[in-house]
Amino acid sequence: MSNNGFLIDTSAWVLFLRGDETIEERLTDLIREERAYTNELILLELLRGARSKKEHKMLQDDFNALPSAAFDNRVWQQAYGLAFALRQSGINVPIVDTLIASIASANNLALLPTVINTFPSSQES
Repeated sequence: MSNNGFLIDTSAWVLFLRGDETIEERLTDLIREERAYTNELILLELLRGARSKKEHKMLQDDFNALPSAAFDNRVWQQAYGLAFALRQSGINVPIVDTLIASIASANNLALLPTVINTFPSSQES
């Protein structure tokens, strides 16, 4: 299913930018290998947290240099189905997380795990 690329979730980027050693090496390798993807939604979440105009511009420039996962009608169609299926199962996932998971799926990318896993694991079912 995966093209060996990873859609890096916002929380993983935040840890990376803070210098967290547990993720820094992994993301650095993925960036060098051109396997770290982002997209507009993740960039929006990151830019919202910029502390200054200078940091905002630096983040925007750096992240615009990465490969971007398409956010198109395929994503919306998957998100509609995923959100409905999760809700029918009694699982309430934030819309942004549903969209990010759908972006990864529609682009055949693996989703790099987040710090707080919004989606229940198969063991929890």
